[in-house]
Amino acid sequence: MIKLVSDTHFSHGQILVYEPSRQFENYEAMDEYMISRWNEVVSPEDTLYHLGDVYIGSSKRRDYVLPQLNGDKHLLIGNHDRITKTAWDKQGFTVIPGRYFMIDPDIPIVYSHYPIENAIEDGQRLLDMGYFNVHGHVHTNISHLDQSNHLCISVELTEMGPVDYEWVLATYRDRTGK
Repeated sequence: MIKLVSDTHFSHGQILVYEPSRQFENYEAMDEYMISRWNEVVSPEDTLYHLGDVYIGSSKRRDYVLPQLNGDKHLLIGNHDRITKTAWDKQGFTVIPGRYFMIDPDIPIVYSHYPIENAIEDGQRLLDMGYFNVHGHVHTNISHLDQSNHLCISVELTEMGPVDYEWVLATYRDRTGK
């Protein structure tokens, strides 16, 4: 099965300040909870797409947290993912090149870290071409985005863990009528 997640920010103490919906005593408690949630949802055989901002912390903490995560993991680099491709490979993540990607070319859903409000292909905005955008980056700050063509899957909006691809497809169909 396919799963998706964004903006886990493992080991990032300041995210507890920036995102008050993360009701944890400290980042260690947050990490343990999110590891548990991740592994409840993602089996070792599942494919997991992470839309960026996996962790912010020490390499020691990274080496403790990331190997515990189930799945065949693929990462679209976010603005806080500042280690090399080789380092991500060692952590079990395959880096996805570019700023966005599609899972199924027959379904007009574009996956990105940042909302693609103004992304252009062939001289046209993707959203004007009928694409739907699944993204992260903005966490709970989604009020400025048109919800008929955006879906933010930052963990604060997904019960602190990954979501099923089928749920994403159902949300896309519900919001677009397609």
